[in-house]
This record gives sequence, structure tokens and C-alpha cells, in this order.
Amino acid sequence: MVSFPGDWSCTASVLVLSFGTNRGHWVKQTLWLIIYVGVFGFLFPPVNVTYAFLQLSVVLAIPILLLYNGKRGPNPTFNAFMKWFFYIYYPLHLLILGILRVNHLLPTYYF
Repeated sequence: MVSFPGDWSCTASVLVLSFGTNRGHWVKQTLWLIIYVGVFGFLFPPVNVTYAFLQLSVVLAIPILLLYNGKRGPNPTFNAFMKWFFYIYYPLHLLILGILRVNHLLPTYYF
């Protein structure tokens, strides 16, 4: 419930849970991705057609996800850098966007 007002509603949270629950079963992971994205994509056209289209376009990531072999890259130094970079970048950029929005420096609409 906490994620509903978030960036990608609850879809991202539910997908992370379903990917983890179905680890090693890419067919199940792919089917759940299609189901969750489809539900949101087909429910949102009356509210926002652009958002619905963007939701449905997430299925285009499936071929890229299927290329992942489950292993980290060959360079441990780069792997450690990327890990900490995204641990810092992701919450920091959301904090900055939140501050800008609260101070009315960003619009309150998405599209």
C-alpha cells in the first residue's frame, strides 16, 4: 500500500517479489511480468493513455532480461563501484526530485 503513490505504483514492488519468489524459473518470471504490467496497462487508459502505453511497453525488456546469465561481471572493482553507485544514486535522485517537487520547482503532473 505504501508504494501506490510512488513512481511506478505497486508494479515495481510486486515484480521484485515475484522475480525473487520465482528465482531460476524465467518462464514464470516472464509470465508474472506480463500479467502485472498488463493489468496496470489495461486499467489506466481511462485515466492516462500515455501512462498505460508506457506500462505496456515494459514487456520490451523481456528479451534483455533473458540475456542475463545470473553471474556478475568479470571485474570485481567495477562491480563494487556499480553496487555502491546505485545504492547512493537511486535514493539520492529521488530525494532531490522530492525536494524540487515540494518546493514547486517541478510540475505536479506527469505527462
